[in-house]
Amino acid sequence: ILTRWDKAIQNRPAGNTFSEVSHHLFFANPKNYDLELIPGAGEGDVVGDPKYIDPGAGNYHIQPDSAAIDRASSGGAPSVDIDSQTRPGGAAFDIGADEFSGAAEIKPIPPPFPAKADLVITLNGPSEPVDLDAGWSDTLTITNHGPDAATEVEVIFDIPLNEAVVTSAVPSQGTCSLLDGLACALGTLAAGSQVIIERRLQATITGTFQNGVKVRSATADPDASNDSAARTMTVRSKGEPSGDPLPPTVEPTPPPPSDPPSSSSGFGCGMVETKSKENRFRRSDLGDLLLLAFPFFYAAFRNRRRHLAFSSNRGRTFFNKITR
Repeated sequence: ILTRWDKAIQNRPAGNTFSEVSHHLFFANPKNYDLELIPGAGEGDVVGDPKYIDPGAGNYHIQPDSAAIDRASSGGAPSVDIDSQTRPGGAAFDIGADEFSGAAEIKPIPPPFPAKADLVITLNGPSEPVDLDAGWSDTLTITNHGPDAATEVEVIFDIPLNEAVVTSAVPSQGTCSLLDGLACALGTLAAGSQVIIERRLQATITGTFQNGVKVRSATADPDASNDSAARTMTVRSKGEPSGDPLPPTVEPTPPPPSDPPSSSSGFGCGMVETKSKENRFRRSDLGDLLLLAFPFFYAAFRNRRRHLAFSSNRGRTFFNKITR
């Protein structure tokens, strides 16, 4: 079968074997033969539409009204066709690789392998606590890692409705609905392409909750482990501090009270040394004390010597009077 061929069969009078080749089917060719036919050449040739089922999809099975049915020669024809069906299926062999056997062949042949598309979704948002009346923004990224296109792609927002609401969602492809199940319809996502969704959310109560998202498609996904993502959100009242509280301030321990002064009287080196140990005086402190007291000791010592000298003179005078 020769269809839409830009060349023609050459027919040369000398040295060719064209007479041995016959039963062609020509369709939509600019030219079927290059030269005039020689005797015996082109026997059984047919010009007509083979009526393939779907040549664009690679389905070259013929339909019931094909010009190839029962027009082939039995000489050298294989006993089975491309589908291992017995030939001939009718009054004679059919031209081409397919032997028409019934109307059931009109049904399209499904592809040998189903399409697959590995969709991945990520969620990026604040990691610190947010204020109740401030709200926050986050970004969803949906990527198709292929190998095929993903059809009817949808993104679902998995958020507790009594704790937070999505106030806006803007996708780079498709549309998002905040009323119909909090979902985005993204359509077909080609292999290797991405869709970005920018959202704005508002909490309704304080506390902690899970902010989750999911992606799904009509195309089979070979890895479902990356079809969802979630972040833990903490909502606080306005002005409430974030993070761990500061450790309590530790007051320094006051020094132990000093010993009360001793009631002992008198003065002497031994007593000063004892008091020095009890009050933990330094030796330099004791030296300073003695240095300050030295003038008083010196004055008292001189007065005592004068008194002793006077008493000695009076005693000597009295002794002389008695002995006379």
